[in-house]
Amino acid sequence: MVMYIGNYKIIHPFILAPMAGYTDLPFRLLCRKYGATLAYTEMVSAAGLVREHRKTNELLRSSPEDKPLAVQLFGNEPNILGKAAKLAVAYGADFIDLNCGCAVKKVVKQGAGSALLQSSELLLKLATALVDSVPVPVTVKLRSGWDDHSDELGELTQRLEQVGIKAISLHPRTAQQGFRGNADWSVIKKIKRHLSIPVIGSGDVKTAADAIKMLNETKCDAVMFARGALGHPWIFAEAIKLYNPSADLIFPVPQNREEQKQIIIEHFKAIVDFYGEQRGIRIFRAHACYYVKGWKDATQLRNRINQLNTIQEVISIIAEAW
Repeated sequence: MVMYIGNYKIIHPFILAPMAGYTDLPFRLLCRKYGATLAYTEMVSAAGLVREHRKTNELLRSSPEDKPLAVQLFGNEPNILGKAAKLAVAYGADFIDLNCGCAVKKVVKQGAGSALLQSSELLLKLATALVDSVPVPVTVKLRSGWDDHSDELGELTQRLEQVGIKAISLHPRTAQQGFRGNADWSVIKKIKRHLSIPVIGSGDVKTAADAIKMLNETKCDAVMFARGALGHPWIFAEAIKLYNPSADLIFPVPQNREEQKQIIIEHFKAIVDFYGEQRGIRIFRAHACYYVKGWKDATQLRNRINQLNTIQEVISIIAEAW
């Protein structure tokens, strides 16, 4: 299956989702190495980008290997979003994605993220403003609705296609659910039937086998890995091999703990190169929690890592633990 978003050809149907605090350049490049053919930045505040906030601009740092790149914006003002999209394209964005799925309280209180699901007319205005502002494809990330009483998702997605949106990413939980309960994959299947643009499925995709199951059950065009990729960046290679056993991977699935250890060290060094030693070590701690998840002494390992302050100390404990 080959998917096109606008004129961009996406060869493998496995995508890295935007995740605040995680999908920075070092992690995106690592996931791309193992087969993620499209990756999203962390969620970027449109207002912060327009105001040139330093931390906001940092989220857009990229490289020639970080392609194609989707920059996900959040906001609720058409003019601001349009300006931010132009800036993101100037930074190198190949796609602009409108976040209408984040259910974090501080985002929802701003009337952004999943709060937009309470006003389809405003959401459509924002989508139209983005389409009119930039020459690159614009996509939208949605949830299945604001709450269990929402029933206009089908009409909304069709109208988004009509205004020029080139793909829909759908996490089939409501905003009120957050991450509770189960993602209702039947919603993805239903929406896919009524759209001609690509539909990217998300939600409860924890393993490569889950991704294949979602593709088969919903007939969506691609699957988005989020938390399933944390601590497991080679999950894309695993999914590709399940999807197409004859696929020739440049960087195959690690076969043992020693190979995994080398990937973890590579990731850590990339983070330090990107952020500097002290900040890099702090940022790696969040990833380390996922790398050790499920291990016999995971709690003790996390506690030890959180107390380390030098590059060599971190590398030593990785070598020891893994």
